[in-house]
Amino acid sequence: MVTRNGLADPGLLGVTAGGGLAAVLMLWLAPQAGPVAIQLTASVGALLTFLAVVALAGGATPVRVVLVGIGAAAALQAITTVVVLSLDPWDTAAVQTWLAGSTYGRAAQDLAPVAVTLLVTGVLLLVNHRTLDLLAVGEDQPTVLGVRTNRARWLILAAAALLAAAAISAAGTVGFVGLVAPHVARRLVGAGHKWVIPLSILLGAVLLGLADTIGRSVIAPAQIPAGLVVALVGTPVFALLIAHRRRHV
Repeated sequence: MVTRNGLADPGLLGVTAGGGLAAVLMLWLAPQAGPVAIQLTASVGALLTFLAVVALAGGATPVRVVLVGIGAAAALQAITTVVVLSLDPWDTAAVQTWLAGSTYGRAAQDLAPVAVTLLVTGVLLLVNHRTLDLLAVGEDQPTVLGVRTNRARWLILAAAALLAAAAISAAGTVGFVGLVAPHVARRLVGAGHKWVIPLSILLGAVLLGLADTIGRSVIAPAQIPAGLVVALVGTPVFALLIAHRRRHV
């Protein structure tokens, strides 16, 4: 509802790329770092990236923040590639696994940051679901009804950044979940955020769980990172979404 583009996803803010680079730098500078240190570093990197993108955008419209985020993501991904190429071969496998998005070695306590962030931001968004519905309509109607559109959009961007940072800390840079789940949810229950938000959460969890199960089963005892499986599924879904939008334009 910030860009009013149905194919937008949280990765446009550059948060995912920032969290990935932070985790890679930690693995490079401190190869013996444990999962907790890597998770905290990824979260801090993601949030710092969001703040940097907002600062570079000069406090302008959220659409400009997204444009700056796209550029920042490209630059951060390039830096990440350079760092990965500089790693010792022994560390490269661990880094690539993390960047691909994997649940390998994760335990229940690793879900705590995601659970807390999801609870707080989820409740906040659900309480303001009517505002989200109005923002998705356009500029004029929310303003007429007394909605402070700029403040609301900044809160949405901040919530997206926090959620992305928490997800990165738990499972690495998993792509396409934030793109596929909300749009499938809209196809099932309509555009009302009262139902889209909880269904998106459920579909995202189911999608990642299925991807993880497939990745652990196809070439067992070896496994394919869940992020790669999600990308393989998400690419055709993304193409179908674009084709559907073209037919209805």
